[in-house]
Amino acid sequence: MSMAQTQLKLFEGTWKMKDESGATMFEEWHKVSDSLYTGENYSVSKDKKQVFETFQLKYVDGKLCYAPTVKNQNEGKEILFTLKEISDDGKRFVFENLQHDFPQRIIYHFKNKSKLEARVEGTVEGKERSSDFHFEKK
Repeated sequence: MSMAQTQLKLFEGTWKMKDESGATMFEEWHKVSDSLYTGENYSVSKDKKQVFETFQLKYVDGKLCYAPTVKNQNEGKEILFTLKEISDDGKRFVFENLQHDFPQRIIYHFKNKSKLEARVEGTVEGKERSSDFHFEKK
């Protein structure tokens, strides 16, 4: 097993954060097999779950890829972000797709067992943009 495969277990579980509006957002990951994880990003309001995005971590042509499907954007069209870098400690994953409009990079950094920092970044109309998400394990 590669280091990336053994470190994927870090993703497992439910992660939560409060967004700027005070809503609680969740990112939930499930192990399907050693080479496939699935997940979704959603909020819960008044006991109603609203899914914004589903995603997979999977191997395509021998490379680990992050494959998101964003509601009302790319349903039915797969977009792949290939793992470009994994930190020496195996806790920071950088996925990249330079052909994508935004983001071009998706970064997951597991600070410890209960804290996850996710970041999307890239260039839009020549300007660098990014958004950071601070999750805690539920």
